[in-house]
Amino acid sequence: MNRRFAEAVIAVFREADRGTHVRQFARLGVRDWRRGSHWLDASGLALYCRHRVASSCLEECVPAEILNALDQRLEDNKQRIVELFRKFEAINNAFQKRGVRYANLKGFTLIPDYCPDPSLRCQFDRDFIIFYSELGLCQSILEGFWIRRHRETHGNVVEFKAGSRQVPSISDVDMFLAQADHLLRHLKSEWTRISCLVEFRTFVNARTADTKFWQDVRNQTATNAEDALPVGVAVSLATQAFGNFGPPELLGWSIEAVPKSMRLWLNRYGKTVLWSDFPRIKLYLLLDGESSNGGNVRKIIVGTLLPCTVHLGLLIPTGADRSALSSRRYGSHSSGCGATSLKAHAM
Repeated sequence: MNRRFAEAVIAVFREADRGTHVRQFARLGVRDWRRGSHWLDASGLALYCRHRVASSCLEECVPAEILNALDQRLEDNKQRIVELFRKFEAINNAFQKRGVRYANLKGFTLIPDYCPDPSLRCQFDRDFIIFYSELGLCQSILEGFWIRRHRETHGNVVEFKAGSRQVPSISDVDMFLAQADHLLRHLKSEWTRISCLVEFRTFVNARTADTKFWQDVRNQTATNAEDALPVGVAVSLATQAFGNFGPPELLGWSIEAVPKSMRLWLNRYGKTVLWSDFPRIKLYLLLDGESSNGGNVRKIIVGTLLPCTVHLGLLIPTGADRSALSSRRYGSHSSGCGATSLKAHAM
């Protein structure tokens, strides 16, 4: 990945004068933008970047072919989001009609607090929290939408694979903590989307003056270290990427909740992981080892780096088949936003 390209794109999300952004973009050529397009898509920043370029009056600094490609991505994503929302509403209506006790998690419930415009988000799935005792009922409803049980993931999360605007959702505090936890879990995997940090920062900045909210967050995390750690990691990483933000009191106690060994990893490798292209490099294994409180970390790392099972028979499409594969991104253009799934978090 071209680090200069990544740094110029990330910089446009920081608060700086237009001249600074103009100078950084001036160092990029069409070739840099072409090579960096996959990273833009994989990071979830493509449409956020297009929006930021327009709002900062930087369009003259970006090659016309790149702007046109991003504009087409935006149009494709708008159409895709409309279809996603129709299914979202239909599933919510079906749950309510059958009396399912549930709440929506992430996805459309992040609008507008974390993202002002849903068409800018690269949304992959729809998440619901349900009682485990109602999993069978939930499954029967979803099968009516051609969504079938796919697999069980971590904890009590069950994933279903998917081909009224007033919907149940969790509290703002719980949503904030869930977003921080979501970021930490992705950071300990091969894929960390910087767009999640952009959304996290957007929410924090919007709530900076809401002292009651931050006190509620502090009270809830004070009794549970597992809630405080993800917040500290998210704040630390977002600060590295975009500079200082949010209320000073949040920066203080949250970062203190991060162990020194993890802070060392964030300071040493945080930007490297965010700036790298997908699939990520294996530095996340070191962070996973630090957060595992010991255990057989060496076995986990070796097993990931040197898997015992080798999957053969990988089909590489050519010609027309290759274009069909690329169309799974933002509609018909590259973005990595084509696949969708649904997860039910059972309690």
